[in-house]
Amino acid sequence: MYPLTIATAGVASAKPVCAGVRIMRLSLSVLEKFLLKSGFEVTNHCDAASGLVLCTARREADQAFVTYPHPLYEFRGLDRDQCTLRMAGDVAAIWGLTPEALALKALAEFDMPPQGFACTRCGRCCQRLGDAARGRIAPEQVREWEAAGLTRILRLVRRVDRPAYVFYEAWVNPRTGRYFKRCPWLARLPGGGRGCSIHEHKPLKCRAYPYDSEGAQRQGCPGFDHAPEFEVPEFEKKRVRAKGRPALPEQDAP
Repeated sequence: MYPLTIATAGVASAKPVCAGVRIMRLSLSVLEKFLLKSGFEVTNHCDAASGLVLCTARREADQAFVTYPHPLYEFRGLDRDQCTLRMAGDVAAIWGLTPEALALKALAEFDMPPQGFACTRCGRCCQRLGDAARGRIAPEQVREWEAAGLTRILRLVRRVDRPAYVFYEAWVNPRTGRYFKRCPWLARLPGGGRGCSIHEHKPLKCRAYPYDSEGAQRQGCPGFDHAPEFEVPEFEKKRVRAKGRPALPEQDAP
């Protein structure tokens, strides 16, 4: 069985951890974001038999699909590591890779920017995307912050317990118990522009943004404006025509 925790420094690697190398853990959320970056659309539904909120990622081009527990819900009695391994195996079969190779590929590519994109540090995504300030955080992300002792981040995260599952909300003002109106970590950068003041530890959904050019441009992101040679991939054109907008799994499930 391959390891879920892999040392990363720009490109995923199975080499021993060195100073300054960030530890990235393979998870349901990482795999889902890898699929979104690869042209899959994600939908979710409540399975009456199991009581689980399940997600299905499907690619229109070849109708490849994979079903897995919703990454943002920590279901009681469900082994998330085993679910992650099972999902990695299913995704590996679609790519024709071994699970080990797929794990490395997903960790290396889930937060890679789309072709033709370069962040201009305008901060618009942090200001215009409601999920940037009011949304749910993957449990593995919370574990990472806990392991690193990042209490200044954790104090803005709220744990919500339900009979069948647990989930985490961010960013919550500890004084009022309400969501912040905008991301509290958005800051002016010394060299100009705006950026994330917890960049090295920001949520996975922020690391993975943008998933595609259409979604970014809908938010007024100028990251593609200076790349006239950029050609929108065909799967994005089909998705826009069919749906009008991509599915964003970070939005609340039923």
